[in-house]
This record gives sequence, C-alpha cells and structure tokens, in this order.
Amino acid sequence: MPGISLVHRKNGIAPIERALIGAALGSAVQHGGYRKSTLVDGKDLFLGATRHSKYPVTVFESGELFVCVEGRIYGKPPGVVRHELLNLSPSIFAGSRGYKEQIVRWLFDTDGDYIVFILHKPSGELCIFNDALARLPLFYHNSGGALIVSREPRFITNVLGRVQFDRESIAQYLLFGYPLGDRTVFSDIHQMFPASIIRAGGFRGAGGSGGGDRTGFCVDGAAGGITVERLHRHNFEDRTGNGSDVRGYARDLAGLFEKACRDRHDQEDRNIVALSSGMDSRMVASCLARTGLPFSSETFRYDHFAYEKDVRTAKLVAGTLGCEWKLLQIEPAMGKDVLDLLRMKDGLNFLGMSFSLPLFRRIREAFGERVTLFTGDGGDKVLRDIRPAVRIGDMDGFVKYVVAANQLMPIDLVAETAHVRRDDIVEGLRRHFESYDERDLRLKYVHFLICERCMKWLFHGEDRNRCAFWQAAPMYSIRFFERVMDCPFEFKKGYRLYREMLVLFSREAADIVNTEWNLPVTSSRLRWYWMMREIYLRLPVPLRKFVRSRYRYHRSAGGYPENSDVMRCFFGQSASCAAISEYLSIDAIRRNLGRIDRLGFDHLFTLTSMIEDFTGPRSSIEDYFNRELI
Repeated sequence: MPGISLVHRKNGIAPIERALIGAALGSAVQHGGYRKSTLVDGKDLFLGATRHSKYPVTVFESGELFVCVEGRIYGKPPGVVRHELLNLSPSIFAGSRGYKEQIVRWLFDTDGDYIVFILHKPSGELCIFNDALARLPLFYHNSGGALIVSREPRFITNVLGRVQFDRESIAQYLLFGYPLGDRTVFSDIHQMFPASIIRAGGFRGAGGSGGGDRTGFCVDGAAGGITVERLHRHNFEDRTGNGSDVRGYARDLAGLFEKACRDRHDQEDRNIVALSSGMDSRMVASCLARTGLPFSSETFRYDHFAYEKDVRTAKLVAGTLGCEWKLLQIEPAMGKDVLDLLRMKDGLNFLGMSFSLPLFRRIREAFGERVTLFTGDGGDKVLRDIRPAVRIGDMDGFVKYVVAANQLMPIDLVAETAHVRRDDIVEGLRRHFESYDERDLRLKYVHFLICERCMKWLFHGEDRNRCAFWQAAPMYSIRFFERVMDCPFEFKKGYRLYREMLVLFSREAADIVNTEWNLPVTSSRLRWYWMMREIYLRLPVPLRKFVRSRYRYHRSAGGYPENSDVMRCFFGQSASCAAISEYLSIDAIRRNLGRIDRLGFDHLFTLTSMIEDFTGPRSSIEDYFNRELI
C-alpha cells in the first residue's frame, strides 16, 4: 500500500530496529512501479514513504519545521496549503489555547483526502492529523514510549516482530466485514478516527539540537509522551436543516458538487468515470459534462456482476452526455491476483474484490498509465434517507436491527466460529453503539452506516484503487458532505433530492431508466416503488426473506461448491496453519457451510488467508497462482 510509515521511540531507535524498519518498508514495495524513500532519519524518529508515480506525497521545510502531506488537497494551490500549515504549526507546538479548534476549522475548510505530518526539528516534537472523514485509512501502535504509524498494519507488525489477533475484533469482522470504532483484528493496532491528531514529545530531537518537552504540551507519562486525540466527533443530530425547500437544497448542493468535480479534475491525466447503470456514477458524469471538462467513461463486464441491460444503460448514459465510452471485458481473478490484493491491503479489502486487479490492467490498456478515476462512491449514503424504515424502541432493539440488517454470517455461527460467547459479542456492540453521540436511535444508525460501514469498510475499497491510480470521489468532498448531511432526511426520501440535483445537471440523463427500478428517477410512478419498498422493510424478517427468495436476485446460500479451488485452498490453510485453528473453529464452519453465503465466505477466506500470511512462512494461495480462485 502506498503512503507514509513512521517509527518514534522515546529512548532512541536501536540499530537492530533500524534494520527491521528498512525491511518493513521494503515489504510495502510489492510492484515494480513502486519506490521507497526515507524522509526523516533521526535518533528517535524514522519517517519513510512508499509510492508509485501517481501517488502524491509532498514534502517541504521552512526554518524549524518539516512538513509532509500525503494525498491530495483540492481547491487550494500548493502555495496556499504551505502557507496555512506553516501558520498553523506554531500554535500546535506551543500548545496555545484553542489550537485544536484552529485545526478543526482548517480541516472543514480544506477539501481533500490527506494526512499531514509536521515535525518541529529543534525539539523533535511531531504531530500527525488526518482529514475530517479519514479518507486515507491510517493505523498506529502506541505502547511503552514507542509510536509506530503506517498506512498498512503489516509495517507495524514487521517492526514489532510479532503478531497477535483480537478475538472480539475477529468476531465483529466475521459479523460485519470490519471491526468497529478504532479496532482492527490485531490486538495492539488501531485505525485512526477521522479528524484526529497524534502527538509525540521531543525526547532528544530528531537529528536536531535536543530540547525536551515544550511548555503547554500535554505529556502522557504512561505512554511516553504520546497522545492520540479526536478533535471532532461526527454527530448527525447536530444539523440545522437551514434551507427553504428541496429545490433550494438541490441548487446549493449542485453548486458545491460542481466545484468538487472541478477541483478533482486533473488536467494532466485522462479523467475516467467508472460508469454503471445506477445513479451515483450518473450524477458524477452528468456534472462533469455540464462543466465542459473533458472526460471519458468505462463500464466493465464481468460474468458474476454485469447484466447486459446494465451495460446497455451505461452506454446510453454516456451517449446522452456525449462522452467517450469503453466496455472493458475482464477475466476472472487468478490466484496471483488474490494474493496480490491480500498483500496490497493486508486483508482490509475482502478477497471477493480480486477481480479489481484484472480491471486495473484493462483500464491501463484502454486509457494509459496516467488516469484519475472518478467514482460515485458515497452517493448511496449521503443522498438517500438511510434511517431505518422501522421503529426501534430501545438499545436492545437497535443492536438486533443493526445485526439483522448488516450481518454477513448469523451471529450464533460467528460466536461459535470465533470462540466468543454470543452475549459477549452483543454486549460489546451495545457498549460501542452507546458511545455514539446521537440520542435518536434512527440517527445512531446513520452514524453506524457513515462512520463504520463507510469508513471501516468502503473506504478500504477506494484505497485498493489508489494502489493503481488516484481515485476521485466528489460525494465525499467535505463541504458537500457537510451540506448534504445537513439536509432534512424527508427531502431525501424516494430519491427526491437526487432527482432535483440530477435534472439540474442533465434532464436527458435523468430520464434514462435505472435498471434496479426499471424506471427513470423522473418517473411519477417512482413514489409507488418506494412506498412498496417501505412496506416491505416493515415486514417481519421471516416474511422479508420469503419475499426476497421470490425476487429476481438474492444472496445464495453456500456460494461455492465444496470441490471448488477456493474451498480446497481454505481447508488446506486451516489444516496447515496452527494460528487459524487457534482463533477459529474449523469444525463449526464445516458443519455450517450451508448457512454461509458467498459474501460471508469471501470474508471468512480473507480472514484465514490474512492469518496464514501474517503468521506463516508462505501462503497456500501460492499453490493456485495460475488458476481461477475466487
């Protein structure tokens, strides 16, 4: 995974640890187009980066400060970003009153996907903070005066020289596809919350003149002068709802969205929209067409995913908007692709997405190496009413609803598989959900979908794409996000807000059928579709399952034949890797295969593959390099 990696140790970095750091940084260079570099190498501090030619890591210095920005900041020239960060830094390192509020204001005024590292060279004090949505997942280990930070957990485990997994986090991973909050499946590695800051004190300096702790810096003696703090907590009850009507909101949002698309458009690259038959990518393509900025589009055909009518609809949208369109036929993922994805994302993007790697190759063949990929990621969360359709009476009901609506495997099977009591899983979920700031249970669910499902699961899918080229997702522009989440949910019902925005960009594109509904978003009959859907969502779960079984598509039980290569690989891993049996009950899985659908099994296989790869000398997937695996 491209990005920065850092080691900061209170008593200095020993020579033997420096050798581990060099090897750990080298393990992140998995492809010929990657390179690694050392940015800071001092007594107590190492900062390095891995990247490919399209991955942005910017470094600048001024007097006492060294600054590194990973990722992209949109709508502000580099000189402005440099000026603002240099002006912000003195308040941070002096511990001035209100410096946290200054950082928060800057984050919400600075659109982008980024991480900022700042070092005060004379004292060796450093800080790291991320953007307001944590668009670039970042991990850290903080123990015994040692701070290790990286864009990939494998760097941290390699520097530590050990791997230990957390059972409750494994249970949550099997249940949802991701552990909650700042948890990872590793017992001593955390994922950084959005709008958070890590600070480490100046122990002896990082190649500078020494200094010790500076006045006003909050030193946590137990942690060796290292603090991790959330500067802002997303609360979806704190919304003013300013705006007269849905059309007024649509006009405001259309202007913000157009700016987000303009700012993300790269004049030096081929700007490509990943165009499906749905509404999110259609919104992006329609907005780009309205701006007059040049772009092309692609739709991929893969036997497991694309229906011909979806391809026809995407082609029709592209023709209506007057943009170049290419259909990319991609081959199934081979074992090598599966292992490459596992090691690109350390299992944080489930292996069922391995077809993405053949897709990346086809995009390069069709459009060249210099690509900025626009997607509609986020539209299904921010532009729709994502509150539960049913009434939830109390926290017990909330936990049941979240599990029923989002589980990949039945919770009783998760408990048996992960060697964790079901009641303990439920109690852990309850405690975590109670920590959300929202009081309204329906808005707690909005928090869950945005801050857990998006940030802990979907963002890792976008991060996978960044291993090949930069991805632009204008739905997550912070100014657009704040305004659209301020919009009353009633305006989002039945795609009302969506319709008004899309019509402003292109009435012709809005009039094209959405294949999921078999209706255009402008159809007067659409309200009946959403009325019936709401009635369906209010049905008891057993009745919903019966209705879904009669519908054109439902997740099939079983998923993979027992004699398939992926099943053979899975049980081969389980037999040869002792660590898998330590954390998972393979007997429980074998007895209950019929209760695990393809998506659930993909995540289970991802987990076992990750455990084997982190703890063993080799991966069983290597035996399937040249075979279709998943």
